Amino acid sequence: MNSRWALIVAGVGALIWEYASAGAGLPTVDTQLAHGEFESILYAVQSAGRQYHEPSRRTDREYVGGILKNNDGRYRYTAGHAESRDDAVSFRVSVQSGYRLVAFWHTHGRPGRARELFSAKDANLVTEQGLPFYLITPTGRIRVLEPGRIRPVRTRQSLYGRCGAAAGVIVGRIR
Repeated sequence: MNSRWALIVAGVGALIWEYASAGAGLPTVDTQLAHGEFESILYAVQSAGRQYHEPSRRTDREYVGGILKNNDGRYRYTAGHAESRDDAVSFRVSVQSGYRLVAFWHTHGRPGRARELFSAKDANLVTEQGLPFYLITPTGRIRVLEPGRIRPVRTRQSLYGRCGAAAGVIVGRIR
């Protein structure tokens, strides 16, 4: 797999976006549409956080997905998970007819200082796709990395980062 998105038409009007974040050999996680509709992207991310934060921490597993917006202005999210202890994941987001992909979200597994920040691969996704990427940190914060606002933090500037992890903006908590 390469580090680009592929648009695949599958079935009756369903679109699949695939992101291969870390090169060849990674299995691809198919995300599934979760129940519920929300008034904003942030509410959808908070709901995903309430559902997947604790399992992510307990199993050291990344949960991933997309945020979809329907024609009525309501939001839904998709969800899937990587294998335990995998620090990189490829995933697909199915986009049903009447919806469009407006953002991505993910968790970072077990606690650790570097896991409170976006990775360089996370920043690459934002740059390549032009969509915001939300991170539900192990401490329960919600950070967002938005296109055009990516400011990599050099290793010496960051208390956390190896390889200059991106800081993002804290926009909420899951509780």
